[in-house]
Order: sequence, then structure tokens, then C-alpha cells
Amino acid sequence: MGLKYGPEDLMAGVRPRKLPFAASQKFHELGGALLFSDAGDLKLSLTATAHVFGWAVLGFGANVDGISTDAAGSRYWTSSSTASTKYMAKPLTPSECIWMPGDASFVSGTHRGLDCDLIGVNDGTKQQADIGTSSTNILRIIGAGSDDGGSATDILVMINPIKLQLAV
Repeated sequence: MGLKYGPEDLMAGVRPRKLPFAASQKFHELGGALLFSDAGDLKLSLTATAHVFGWAVLGFGANVDGISTDAAGSRYWTSSSTASTKYMAKPLTPSECIWMPGDASFVSGTHRGLDCDLIGVNDGTKQQADIGTSSTNILRIIGAGSDDGGSATDILVMINPIKLQLAV
């Protein structure tokens, strides 16, 4: 969400643009920011979400509206209480690589090539790849952890092409 996670090249392919976000979507600063389209509004992709459209492009600067802090001291951002088109999102393409956190304590090259699910709850907790679970198979692991330039729990994924939404 901040500078650590997201598409490897934010400006490659389809560029970020202002798109309609649903009301009260919560994004953790250390989590993923994958979105799906529901009735024309973008929402945080949740655990059972069947498709992904794009990535929320959000900032966590000191003067950003909607920043809250949870009991553990982690920050999360909440979109407006009404649907709004003032936020940026990057529509994803089938070949786009995305860094995001994994739920395992250590991610290695042995995970490369596996499909996995997504963990996401719209309550301010971080969205992450559910390594070792493959029921919705929304993500394909293409790189993992320090083997590919991230930290031990980072994961490089692509959206499973049959799970990609192409329009809002």
C-alpha cells in the first residue's frame, strides 16, 4: 500500500486514474490493496472474492484524511463514508507483478508457481496472500521472500488471468 507493496512498475501498462471507490473501505498501511469491482464501485478484495480489478494507489503522509491507528499502533486508511471518485486505482493487466505480504513466517522459492488465495477483511487488518490455501486460486506466486529481493514474508504474485476483471 505505501511504497513497500504494489505493482512492480506503477506506471507500466494502464496508468493509475481516479475511479469510483465504495464507501468506508479500510486499507492497512502494511497490507495489500487489491480491489474488485462491485456494481461499479471498487472495494477491497476480501477472502472469498472471486475476481480482482486493480490496486488502490494510496498515500500515508501526515496530512492524509482518513488515517486511523489500531490498538497495536498500526495505521490504516478509510475511504469516504460515501462512495467517491476522488481516489486513485491502477487497473491490473494479466502479466503484472505485484509485491504483497504473505501470511507465512517465511516465504521461499519453493512456493514459486503455486496458486493461492487472498486473506482480506474490511476492518483495517492487512490484506495478504494466503500461502498454502488454494480454493479460489486468485493469485499465482511468481517470486518469494528474500530469494527475489523482498523480505522473508514478502511475496511476488500475478493475478490468475481467469480471475482478472477488465472493467469497473
